[in-house]
Amino acid sequence: MKNLRLSVKLIGGFLIVALITLGVGFFGWKGVSQTDEALKEVAQVRLPSILGLGILNEAQTAIHRYERTLVYEKDPEIVKRQFTQLEDSWKDADRGWKIYEPLPQTCAE
Repeated sequence: MKNLRLSVKLIGGFLIVALITLGVGFFGWKGVSQTDEALKEVAQVRLPSILGLGILNEAQTAIHRYERTLVYEKDPEIVKRQFTQLEDSWKDADRGWKIYEPLPQTCAE
């Protein structure tokens, strides 16, 4: 009779350890899945957004600089060059916006 009780205790103990291991494994798998989804979101949405906004910011700074120069400059050669650079900066701004605009955005954005 004591052998049966000992075997029941051993089997019960192993079953409890197996259930605990199964639970820890499930929560670990769930955490890894959530981390994978978050990394995909960062790679597919956040980084391209940052790239597009960075291009847009650089273009905006250049546009401001070229427009300020055009206000004061009288030399036709420099004015012509500034207009060309201004057009290129507007194209860069458009390129940055085209990267950023189609991506999902948060309410704060």
